[in-house]
This record gives sequence, C-alpha cells and structure tokens, in this order.
Amino acid sequence: MKVFELPMVRVDDAKYTEGRTKVMTIKEYAEIGFAITEFKDSVAGVVFADISNGYRKNDNVMSVSALVFDIDKYYLDVFEQLKKDIRNTGIEAVINTTYSHDPTDKRYCYRIIIPFANPIEKIHLEYVGRKFMDLCPSLHMINNSGHLDKAFKNPCQFYYLPTCHPERKDYAVIEYLGGVPLKPDTPKNYEDEYVSSNDVYTGQDMPSQAILSTSDSILEGGRDNAITSIVGTLVNQGLSKEQVLAKALVLNDERCKPPLELSQVKKSVDSIWRTHYQDNPLPTPPKDNPFGFRTYKELMQMPPIEWLVSQHLTSKGVMFIYGSSQAGKTFASVDLALCLCFKSQWLGFDIKKNVPVRYCAFEDYRGVAMRVDGWAEYHGYTQEDLSNKFRLGGEGASLNITSEASVNQFIEALQLDGFKDGVIFLDTFNKICGGEEENANGKMGMAIIQSERISQATNSLVINIHHNGKDKGKGMRGGSALHAGADLIYSIEKHSDNHSLKFEKIKNAKDGHNVGYKLETVELDKQYYNDENANTAVVIPTYTSVKKDSYEVKIDGENNKQIYALLVKRLDAYNDHEDDYETVVKDVTTQWVEGTNKPRAREIVKRCISTLRTAEKYRGMVLDTGNRDGRTNRIWLIENDKYHIKY
Repeated sequence: MKVFELPMVRVDDAKYTEGRTKVMTIKEYAEIGFAITEFKDSVAGVVFADISNGYRKNDNVMSVSALVFDIDKYYLDVFEQLKKDIRNTGIEAVINTTYSHDPTDKRYCYRIIIPFANPIEKIHLEYVGRKFMDLCPSLHMINNSGHLDKAFKNPCQFYYLPTCHPERKDYAVIEYLGGVPLKPDTPKNYEDEYVSSNDVYTGQDMPSQAILSTSDSILEGGRDNAITSIVGTLVNQGLSKEQVLAKALVLNDERCKPPLELSQVKKSVDSIWRTHYQDNPLPTPPKDNPFGFRTYKELMQMPPIEWLVSQHLTSKGVMFIYGSSQAGKTFASVDLALCLCFKSQWLGFDIKKNVPVRYCAFEDYRGVAMRVDGWAEYHGYTQEDLSNKFRLGGEGASLNITSEASVNQFIEALQLDGFKDGVIFLDTFNKICGGEEENANGKMGMAIIQSERISQATNSLVINIHHNGKDKGKGMRGGSALHAGADLIYSIEKHSDNHSLKFEKIKNAKDGHNVGYKLETVELDKQYYNDENANTAVVIPTYTSVKKDSYEVKIDGENNKQIYALLVKRLDAYNDHEDDYETVVKDVTTQWVEGTNKPRAREIVKRCISTLRTAEKYRGMVLDTGNRDGRTNRIWLIENDKYHIKY
C-alpha cells in the first residue's frame, strides 16, 4: 500500500504538510513498534493515501490505500471483541493502542488499519467505511455511542505512527490480524452488479456483503467465518431463508477454495436463522405497514407469550419487586435470580427453563455478594458452577434509567458481554433514577420506556428492585406510570419471623395471590470474611410444593367462618371477586349484625379479614386487600384451583 510519510517537523501552525510517498505492507507497518515519548508531537506520521506534489492537502489526494478507524476514549476494553469481529470478516488488518490509551483511567483508545487490495477513489471512502461497520458489530456499536472518530471519512487525515507515553508503555499493544486485503465495491459497481427489478434490495438499502469483491478467494481456514458473517448479514437484511441459502451457496461455490460441503453451508444458515428468529420466523412487516397490522392467520404464526414460571413470570418485559426497608427484597431477588439460573423450582413453582442472569447491584454490592455466597453454600454450588450463567455487576458503575445515552451504554455493555435471552436485575430503582422525582409521571414513564428498550435489545426480562411509599397501603413508591407500565409487580411483606410474596400484577394471567417463605441463617467462611460471626440468610418456602392437586385450607373460629361466608356471598357477583374495601366491610357488618346485638361489630369484621389475609395458615390462599391494577383500597377473594377453602 502507498502511504504519505511526514517527518518529525511541525510547520504552518502545528499542521503536518510536507512529506513523501513510500510503499509498505500493513505487516511492515505493524513491525515498526511503538515510539515511547512524553510528547507525541515529536513522532512522525503518515496519511494512508497517494498524494501528489509532496504536499498534504485534500486536492492532492489521488487515491486512498487503507481504511482507518480511531476509537476515542471508550469506556470498555473492547480490544479482544474487536479482534474477534475483524477476524470473522476474513479481512487483513492491524489494531493498536494509541497515545491516549489509559486502562487505569478506563480510557480505552485503539486504531484499526485495514488495507485495500487496490486503492480506491477518495469520494468512496466514507461509503466503504460505513459498510465495513456492518460487518463488525462492536465497531458499529462504538460508532453509535459517539466514540468513533469521524476522521475515517477524511482521505487526507494525518495519523501518528504507533506512540505511547512512558508511564503507559506496559499497556501498549499492536497486533497484526492476517487475512485478505479488503477489495470494496463502489456504490455504482454495486448497483450495476446486484440491483435489478427482481431484487429485494434498492440502491438505498445495500447489504454489507457489497464491500467484499466477488472475485476474491476465501481460503481454507477462513471459509466458515466468511460464510457465517455473510449469512448473518443477509438474515439481518430481512431475506427469506431460501434467499439466504441461495446467496450463501453462490458465495461458497464461487469464492471458497475449496468450497465447503453443502451440508456445512445449510447447517450455518439453519443455525443463524434459528437464533435470529427463535425457531419462529416472522415475516418483516412491509414498509407501507409501519404499525405491523396482521391478519388472524399471521397472528397465529407468532410465538405465544413465553413463561419462565408458568402464569407467574414472563421471559420478557418490565417488572418490579418492591417492599419496605428490611422486608427482605434483596434476599428474595437473589433467590429468584439464582433459581432461574440453576434450579427446577422457585418457591414451589416449576421453572420452565433456566436462563442467564445479570444482577446489577448499584446499592450494597458487597452485601449482595454475601447473599450469593450464602445461597451457593446452602444449595451446594461451587464457584465454578455459578460462573457461566450468573454474573454480579454494578460496583463503581452508574446507570441513569431516564437517560437514553446512559441506557445505550448499558445495552452495549450487555451485548459486548454476550448477554441475551435472560433476566436483568436492577437493584435499586432509586439508585438508577438519576435523582429524578419518582412521583413525576413524565419521568417515570421515560423510565418504563428505557427499561423496555433494555428488554427488547437483549430479549430479556428487566426486574427493578424498589421500595414502598410512606403509606404502605398505597403500594409501590412513585408515580402511577410505574404501576401502569409494568408487566409484572411482586410485593414483599415481613410478618414476624415469616415473609410473604404477593403477585400484585401479572399481565395476561391471574394475580392477587400470595406465597409464603421464611429466611434461614447460613454460616459463611469465617476466615475469608475475617469475622467469627459471618453469616447471611437464604429463602426457604413455607411448604414444599404448590403443585398439589388440592391443598385444603380449613377456616377456624366461628366469627372467621361467618365473616368469610358473607364475604363470599358479597364478592361472588363481582368481576374478579373484588370491590372497594370500606364498602364491603360496611355491607358485611350490616348483614352480620342483622337482628342481633353485636357491639364493636365493624372492628370484629376488620380483624377477621386481617386474620384471613395475614395468618400463616391462611396467607396467600383465602383473600387479600390493598392496591390492584391501579385501583386503591380493594378487597378480593383469591382464586386458585389448588386451594380448597373449608368453612
């Protein structure tokens, strides 16, 4: 490739201008090594172009010899991911750290240089650069985050040779990635060759495969990666499975030397198609149908709601678990998280499939880590057992759930971690609200929208851990937009030595019932924690299974029996067997005292209702009170075929 080399001389207000053209390979460039200096201005540099007249200016650029991307002060170390993505393209490149790279300050700076097989015209440089990003997911995400230098579009851009500061020399790295030089097609060439009246693409919607020449050979060792990359691109562009396979087979026959077996190409297409559409391929709504209206037949081709716990926990959406301080929210949340990863049941309910979990403890990180340790100790799991599916994050990090930019960074971090199709815990909601007023419905509506974005981007369920309001009877703290926008809400209550988890809201399933549990102390490694009394607690269901065909609940006490019979009669005629609490108390009291003299009858009725709601033997099985689907101060009968109420 031709480069325009400029010496270590500054002229014209600190702009490098005068130099000479020389020829070097990208591998020779990688072998130059780093200049260790406190002042990068003292180092020579190059322009990756053929420049006439010996002066660096745009009018003198005759052709461009390489594509160069500078990643500027990114907040994650993406070096290995960038290498992986570039290798998957089969394209030759060099990647190196730049002068500002400083991992100790979480400032990651890299340069990627991709030589062209033949020089290109300068007017095509931006087009080729943007199309290459389509092949490289990590580069695409970095560009969207605003950390990719726009200088890749400038054919006359000056680049210092590899340079690092003496204090950061241990972090300097340059690596040559073998492959074939990039031979991009120009937009005009693409249209001539690929676009026709029968094609599914238009000139405004070109697949990224246009970057790779149809004449370049793909040699043994790079064939699988090349086929996989192209198939992924075609699937993302919305082609049918038959079209993807047809194009992949043409690519394989014409460019792979020797071609892969037909079965290998089919296997690659099947695998990527299955992953992309989750075994339920859906037609992309046409552009003239932006709201995705579907016929009944098309609706029946869509996948149904997926439950992780049948009728209780969906695989996607936005959820809240809330309770008062010291109610044990984190114990319950950690238990749910780890059960979803590794167990077949949670609080007696069957778990339909295990999924990966990312638990983000923005509050009390080390305390959450102790709870994880206690759960593993109690259930007999080793560190290696937990390493694959469960990860705890959040220490020293921040997330503003009402900020699109902050949520973008969080989504990118999850994607770079390879996370998808799982459950994300955000603990606590207060910590991620960015100081916003929780009673402001506009801001809380934005929090729901951004949580939904995280859910959609990762195909996962997002669970926010939250608190009660000052008035426990009014439920979860914050504006009504939170309750209205959530798909699921669980509330946690502490009752003396026991706890209850109430399924307050379950969209598309019955809710309002409870399940009981207790916390049991677990001793921890005293030597590791340097504490003779090191301990935590784990969640233990108060009965072994909710799958019994029939669980008899016998109501004791004459007053309890009479009041319950009147409640059944009063609420039976109502939708969901629910009505206003004070109205029901008044009506039941009137019927109960009719024709008799019962002092303090109203108080007795309320006390009986409280007993049937909170006593250990009745909790979660008979009735409940509180808020329901945005309606306040309600009372309702719990409907569950597994419970047979005897009175």
